[in-house]
Amino acid sequence: MTQTLTIEGKKYYLIDEKEYRSLKAAEMPPLPGKNDTGGIPAVSYVRALIARRIIKARQERGLSQAELARRAGIRVETLNRIEKCRQSADPKSIEKIEAALA
Repeated sequence: MTQTLTIEGKKYYLIDEKEYRSLKAAEMPPLPGKNDTGGIPAVSYVRALIARRIIKARQERGLSQAELARRAGIRVETLNRIEKCRQSADPKSIEKIEAALA
């Protein structure tokens, strides 16, 4: 059973810690495992590391993807693809995101 709590007109949901940790972990893209030769694919690994760092910094600052993209001057679709590891971030985009997070 999920409990709710209302504070100053805002409704909050109380969930158990295990479920919270599961939901929190689901937000981060997974790091790739070893390939057939026992190595870790470098591009996929770096793409996931960059995505995780952007997500963590964005969340720590309380920014949505849309707000970070606006501040960085990039399309929200681009930021979404970077955070989901569907696209590698080019150096210029990384610089813009970094500046927006500063």
